[in-house]
Amino acid sequence: MKKQLFGDNKGFTLVEILGAITIISIVLLGLFTLFPQTAYMQNTNEDKLTAVNLSNLVLEDLRNIDETTLSAGTFQQFNQTGSIPISSVNNDGQFLEHPRFRLEIQLESVDDFLRAMIRIYDENHSELMRTYDLIEVSS
Repeated sequence: MKKQLFGDNKGFTLVEILGAITIISIVLLGLFTLFPQTAYMQNTNEDKLTAVNLSNLVLEDLRNIDETTLSAGTFQQFNQTGSIPISSVNNDGQFLEHPRFRLEIQLESVDDFLRAMIRIYDENHSELMRTYDLIEVSS
């Protein structure tokens, strides 16, 4: 009767273990590349959502202004004589609650209306949001 040196050989071979480690490594590598992309997309979407909310604030401010005081032009300076009073920004168009964002408003005369184009920019001067509104001007 011969005695077996390593038992009944119930177990995994070195090749099987290396194969399993390789497969797990490939799967994990694929998953780890998703994390930076997901974080980037989350930041981008958060900035765009903030820009949408800021543009809604500006629209409310524009709707509350006496339309006879508005004139056509492009405005990047606010809350000064000859400019548009917008309570949510400082004089340079930087938002008070979100200083990374800046505002630009372009007013254009169209018949009995002023067409307002509101643009929100980030700190890199990239346009995040553009929205339009029509303001009826009394004759």
